Amino acid sequence: IFNEGWAKYTATPTNTSDGKYGAHFWLNASGTFQDVPRDMYFCSGYQGQMILIIPSLDLVVVRMGLKESPEFNFNEIMKGIISSINHKK
Repeated sequence: IFNEGWAKYTATPTNTSDGKYGAHFWLNASGTFQDVPRDMYFCSGYQGQMILIIPSLDLVVVRMGLKESPEFNFNEIMKGIISSINHKK
């Protein structure tokens, strides 16, 4: 959908971010989401709305729901999605 060079730029940590973000996207390079590939980068919006992009899986996940109490577990939901995709291969 967008230029491959831009995707690479987006997923590259900025110099002052300690590896946490690149080009206005958050990164999973440090393993914030331990069960999700490290090449994932994502947008994190209000009340848990997210766009997650995982190039190694050719996967984009958009979550429009609100966080639930006590806390929505993004790692677990992504682990389940990835497991179901990998199971079908």
